[in-house]
Amino acid sequence: MYESFANKFELIPLFVFSYNIDYNPHTLIIWTHKKMSKKIFIIAGESSGDRIGSLIVDELKLQDSDIVFMGVGGNKMENSGIKSLFPMNEISLMGIFEILPHIFHLKKLINLTVDTIKTFKPNIVITIDSPGFCYRIASILKGKIDAKFVHIIAPSVWAYKPERAAKFAKVYDLLLTILPFEPPYFEKEGLKSKFVGNFTFEQKFCEDKNIFRKKYNISKDKKMLCITPGSRNGEIKKHLAIFLGAVQILQLNYKLATVILAANQEIKDTIQEYVSKNNINDILITLEDKFECYKTADVSLAKSGTNSVEIAIHGTPQVVAYKLNWFTGLYIKSVILVKFVNLINIFANREIIPELLQNNCTSQNIASKLSELLSNKRIRDKQIKDTLAILEDMKSDIDFPSKVAAKEILEIL
Repeated sequence: MYESFANKFELIPLFVFSYNIDYNPHTLIIWTHKKMSKKIFIIAGESSGDRIGSLIVDELKLQDSDIVFMGVGGNKMENSGIKSLFPMNEISLMGIFEILPHIFHLKKLINLTVDTIKTFKPNIVITIDSPGFCYRIASILKGKIDAKFVHIIAPSVWAYKPERAAKFAKVYDLLLTILPFEPPYFEKEGLKSKFVGNFTFEQKFCEDKNIFRKKYNISKDKKMLCITPGSRNGEIKKHLAIFLGAVQILQLNYKLATVILAANQEIKDTIQEYVSKNNINDILITLEDKFECYKTADVSLAKSGTNSVEIAIHGTPQVVAYKLNWFTGLYIKSVILVKFVNLINIFANREIIPELLQNNCTSQNIASKLSELLSNKRIRDKQIKDTLAILEDMKSDIDFPSKVAAKEILEIL
């Protein structure tokens, strides 16, 4: 992690953490030097945050090569030089009651992260999305270390629990948002907030509709369905049987090639085991070529999230489906202030993309909605047209949110 600083700093191993956690104890190595003053600790808790973290780290390095980084993240942040304190998927949890079985392990990870940050003594702590874990870390450390706290991706206070704006204002020094209407919610509580643009658009998208079929030898006489079941293990457990049940129903009426995009190798193995055990045919599971798949697919089945926006950008019609623990779903229903969960529908304030949530998230309902898109060109074309219009409204003049974000972070550094 710190090889590039070997000529500048004296290497001092400080200590080894061991919390009886089910992975190897993490050896913390800190570089110290009397002139070293720029240190950033950065935390991402899920795959979309991991990508944002890697973009920001890369941009910060371009703008200031003297910063030393530590943090928690996934493969993308690791490719940017961040050796994660522990595997990111151990905090990739969503829901209220879903978290309860992991609560003691999460407490150990929180303690580990807090102790590491205290020893590292960063100038800035950056947290990305995952407010449950990230806010807890920041609130414990606030006033305990001489550091500024920056959060990226505002909690959706406009959707539910608006009191979180005041809570965040007490802990954070800077909030960077991806939606233009969010800053006022937090600025009125005294938190400096800046709209930096949507990181989803800061990617190179696929423009070739045939490349995926050619690469994987998918016959043109087959309809192609792309499925994104989620990046968390809990999501896979909730969605896999339902989503693949819909595939089996569709296979009765269509010559169908189904591609499942797995977020990591562990999830790929889980899906493959299920597919083999249940003898489901014409299923391709891949870790690669995500955007090529989105562009080529005739229709997509997406769990709600960033992936749904990426699919829409590629001009592919889709159905969004998601299922939480029954008690979690009941709680969210009681506090939510918006009608929809999909960002495109929220922007439009109407259902452009069909949402099948909780009790409506069934194999039969999903198959029915996907069949409508596959068989009815008018419905398909209308969704694409309406979605692309909303995407234009969602875009900003900020082509590279990571550059704007890095500039804001360096200003307080």
